[in-house]
Amino acid sequence: MDASITSSSSKSPAFDCEFCLQPKLQGSAFFCHREIKQYPQCRAENLVPSGQMNKGFLLKYIIEPLSRNVTIARIMRSISGLPDSMPAPLTFSQHLINQASSDNAVAARAVGDKEGDKEIITNREYLQFLSEISPDRECDSHLDKSLSDWRGVNAANMANAIQKACQSDQLSEKGKGCITEQGIFEQSLKNRDFQYSKVPVSVKAEYHLNGITATHGIKGEGARQTKTTGFIDKLGASDEFCLLQINTQHALGAGASGINPKDGPLANTYLGKNGQPKIPGGSTSGGSVAVSSGLLPLAIGSDGGGSTRIPAAATGIVGVKSGKAETREKPFFDQTGGAYGDNPDSLVQPGFEAINVDVVAQACLASSTVRPEKRCLDYQKLGVAIDLDALGIANPAVAEKCQQAIGCWQSRYGQTRHVQEVHLMDLENSPDNAKSLALSHVVLFGSEELQTFDSTALSDDQRQQADPELKLNMNLAKTFTDRMKRIATENRDQFKQHLKSLKDRGVDVILMPTTPEVSRDIISGEEKYGMADLRSSLQMSQLTSLANLLDVPAITLPVGHDKIQGMPVGLTLMSTSADDCNLYHLLPLAKEFQNVTRNNEALRMKKPDIYFGDYLQKEE
Repeated sequence: MDASITSSSSKSPAFDCEFCLQPKLQGSAFFCHREIKQYPQCRAENLVPSGQMNKGFLLKYIIEPLSRNVTIARIMRSISGLPDSMPAPLTFSQHLINQASSDNAVAARAVGDKEGDKEIITNREYLQFLSEISPDRECDSHLDKSLSDWRGVNAANMANAIQKACQSDQLSEKGKGCITEQGIFEQSLKNRDFQYSKVPVSVKAEYHLNGITATHGIKGEGARQTKTTGFIDKLGASDEFCLLQINTQHALGAGASGINPKDGPLANTYLGKNGQPKIPGGSTSGGSVAVSSGLLPLAIGSDGGGSTRIPAAATGIVGVKSGKAETREKPFFDQTGGAYGDNPDSLVQPGFEAINVDVVAQACLASSTVRPEKRCLDYQKLGVAIDLDALGIANPAVAEKCQQAIGCWQSRYGQTRHVQEVHLMDLENSPDNAKSLALSHVVLFGSEELQTFDSTALSDDQRQQADPELKLNMNLAKTFTDRMKRIATENRDQFKQHLKSLKDRGVDVILMPTTPEVSRDIISGEEKYGMADLRSSLQMSQLTSLANLLDVPAITLPVGHDKIQGMPVGLTLMSTSADDCNLYHLLPLAKEFQNVTRNNEALRMKKPDIYFGDYLQKEE
């Protein structure tokens, strides 16, 4: 066993730090020792006022009906923190703040520019290569089950597992009943059939499946689809996976809590130190809970601001968002036949929620139109950078856990790598950029959601029966002015140019916390009618939305639990390019981070408080 990675209980007394295994007197050589400058003025609670009153009876019978008046809706939008004067234009310093760590800077170069680097390798070669990036010692983790464990499992087995777990002594009284089959899946499992020789996968409710209504998480009668979205059809036709069921989601993907009043009870699989039900994160909430609870190894989601990565980080699993092709003829995932496939400016890209990096790799190979190239095997040349801005925005307990994971990775893998420190948002010089970026995403994504809401993707019946939270959000989106949309678009373009300057300096991957906060308690009244609170949404999506504005791939990995609430924390690896550093190039690096979390007790995920996998039994 490599002595550079051990658990805290077996480390040598000569070392002071359980993560980098170096004396703490060594100062800033390892990131787990660094003191990070905090930017409390840039956190969601200081950007917009609380909207937690927008829930329950008040939301349904007073606030939403009043918002149907355009003048009142405009006033409501301003009160919520988004007046006509916002978002403000971005301002990036000309003092090259991103070269603060120039001692570590590497020369600009094109990754994979050598002859033969773009040669295609086989799926088998890629998976074999990924498997060889293995932990230094065996780890009995609930996240490392083999895909073969799900072959032969049928829908009735899954339904029975949920029932048996809820009847067992495993769950606390608070845990029993807070997650149900109706909360995870839109249709009864016992009414579904699939190929038992394959691994079942759930699909987010807004994707198109032939013969099934794409509900988008909204009540009402919708049109049955006649075509399956391209990459999902490809996945279902593979030798490895089959499509099981439609999982629940936050209505229209327009929220980060993952709570949908139309479905059965749904909560996070972790209850935290206070033992209270927590939000699962959204919008792909049903998929993340299905995976985290051990029912499935993989769920398909979509991501317009963190919709796969937020719930993945919240429930302690891996979450992935793809990017947009810059130079490739085909996108990484073919969205033909889906709700967002025809919009070139869409913020929404496909993604996965999975138990581990290896499962993500197999899913990509089974569904993507892009094949891995030889350059992916040279991933150790990727320029890695740590975003000090995102760490300064995050809750200190979240930032601390991410720092620990980075320090542990540096000790095991990163000592010979070029690791820089960058300011992605330039908060040192322009702290207002945090608000401008957050609100730019709100305007652009809200406008796109309104376009979908008013389109033929939904029926009149669905629009009529939409929950009060979604109706309020759509009424507010109708008041976005042309000026607001123009500034938001200009900010997005300027932010992309800023990212390009980092890429030109040799930065290929940026490390940051996935969400600034861990999951909060579910609030009374929220489950029945929803809650339209911009602040609560930003507390989960403020950092994930950056990758959507930039159109780049990103992966979140679980790195343990925060010390205050005992809830999962996610660390993001965000690419600086959709082409140079596609998902196949990111996954080997992600596997390194996954390995250090398996080998260090303080970074390892505990089994969820609500875990159905222990009761999932195949029929003989």
